[in-house]
Amino acid sequence: MAMVHVDKAKGQHKSAEFLKKNGSGKIPVLELDDATCIGRVRWHLPILRSGASRAEPVRTRAGGNGRIEMRNRHLEFELLGPIGVSWRNGTIVKRMFKFEGIAAAKAQSDAAANAFYERLNNEMANQPFMTGDSASIADVRAIHHRLRHQTGRT
Repeated sequence: MAMVHVDKAKGQHKSAEFLKKNGSGKIPVLELDDATCIGRVRWHLPILRSGASRAEPVRTRAGGNGRIEMRNRHLEFELLGPIGVSWRNGTIVKRMFKFEGIAAAKAQSDAAANAFYERLNNEMANQPFMTGDSASIADVRAIHHRLRHQTGRT
């Protein structure tokens, strides 16, 4: 595999070309022979844990487990983190604990969660599930948290 340097200082990880590989704009990204990209995950750990034969192409193993791991990490850091900040600074905590939240933090985290949903909708315009053609635990988690977020039960 060839390694390509991406200069974060120059913002190359936020370029339109790079965002096609990883919509999160984070590095590193593993690009497989079939152009499948797996971004900012411990992509090698699911491969090693799977117990798959070393003779099996990396593409097959990374493409499945790696994409699921990537999507789970996207959910954790780009959706659940902002939802948690919104919850802590929202009306529920204010009512329960007589705690004044930080309105700017809530507004910023609401915007981040909504941006994630919008990006996910755009990415899924051409595929039925988060990881491609079949459902995974990432889809189940996304649906669960979307429903909780919509109902205010985060």
